[in-house]
Amino acid sequence: MIKSLNLINHYFHNLINEEKMQDLIKETPSIVSTRSAAITDVSIISTQLFKKSKMVTFKVTGSTGKTYKVVFYFKDKNDIWGEIKVYCSCPYTKWWGPNWNSKIEGYRLWTMGKDLPPDIRDPKREHKVCKHIISAFKRLYTGEMSKKK
Repeated sequence: MIKSLNLINHYFHNLINEEKMQDLIKETPSIVSTRSAAITDVSIISTQLFKKSKMVTFKVTGSTGKTYKVVFYFKDKNDIWGEIKVYCSCPYTKWWGPNWNSKIEGYRLWTMGKDLPPDIRDPKREHKVCKHIISAFKRLYTGEMSKKK
């Protein structure tokens, strides 16, 4: 168990903080943020505590009705304003740039298959996060969960 915790802490040495996450949202094309506002079903499905860190997993229902897993990893389990890494299981993250950009900038939690730069869909590297991550992030920091209509 201790060995796996050390491996986890070693892997997450390069994290971003809440302020950097806000910057990533601002750098992402505004249409993505606009679309995130339409997401109304965001709920926490699990929280895992490690020796020093915490992982929070969300279920986010997208605009088509499909559900995606969004995960935030917090380096300090007592500080959600501190350093974090992110993941979303949606296809946008994989194919439109967020997976690659998060790898390059050091805030990616897990890889999604092959690591290929999105040279056609995101040549300027603008797509930092998806609408599901934005929505879960906003709900986490405002404390508003599962706002179903």
